[in-house]
Amino acid sequence: MTVSRRGLLATVPLLSAVAMLGACAVTTANGVTIVTINLNMLENYALAAKNGVATLLSVPLISTAIGAARVLVINDAVADMAAQVAALNTANHGVATLTFTAASIPAAITAFQTDAKTLLADVVVVANSLTGSLAANIVTIVDALQTVLALGEAVASTAAGAAEPRMSASQALKLLGV
Repeated sequence: MTVSRRGLLATVPLLSAVAMLGACAVTTANGVTIVTINLNMLENYALAAKNGVATLLSVPLISTAIGAARVLVINDAVADMAAQVAALNTANHGVATLTFTAASIPAAITAFQTDAKTLLADVVVVANSLTGSLAANIVTIVDALQTVLALGEAVASTAAGAAEPRMSASQALKLLGV
C-alpha cells in the first residue's frame, strides 16, 4: 500500500521518526524524492521513545516539576503515538512510501526536531540539579533519546550538519527497552 505524505502526517504525529537511519531509504530522480519507510523499525523507534519518556516521567522530581496534569497529557500523547505507529505498520505490512519534491518537505519535521531538542535540554537542566546515580541515569536516558533524534537528523534532508550521536543506535534502542 502506498501512503500519501498528507495521510502519513495525519496518521503519525511524529513524522520525523521516519527519517531514522535504518528505517528508511531515500531516492531522488528527476527532482522527485521517494522515501521508502521500514515501518517495523519505525515501530521500534516509537517504542524506544515511549519507554524513554516513561522512564523520565517516572522520576518524581521531573514529574513533580512538570505537574500531574502535564504528565498525563504527555503519557497519553506518547502512548497514542506508539499505537498509531503500530497500527500504521500493521495496516501497511511493514512498508510505506512518501513521494514529494524537495520544496514540499513538511515543516513539521523541523518543528518536531526543535521541540524535542528543547524538551531534552530542559530535562538535562533538571537532572543537573540532582546528585548521584539518579542524575546520571536521567542524563543517560536523555543521551539515548538524543541519539535517536540525531539518527533522524542524519538522514533528514533538512538537517545539514546533524548532531553527532552520543551512543550507537543499538545501544540507544537497548537502553530504551527495544
